Amino acid sequence: MNKYSLFRGLLLSLLVTPFASFAESPKIIFVENKNQWPSQVLFKADIKNGAVFLEKNTFTYTFMDAGNYLD
Repeated sequence: MNKYSLFRGLLLSLLVTPFASFAESPKIIFVENKNQWPSQVLFKADIKNGAVFLEKNTFTYTFMDAGNYLD
């Protein structure tokens, strides 16, 4: 197994695991960076209360506490 396959498998398991308890399957759609985010970001996906940013050799996720915001 090469490093790329291992990284891709790890990334997929990390993204899917937090959503395993939801009643309906989440749809995660990655959007290619076309200069709307910093240049190191390749793709971004919006997730419940946050976002996932894919970069060349890493990924970053952010979560926001929805209780801190008023509707």
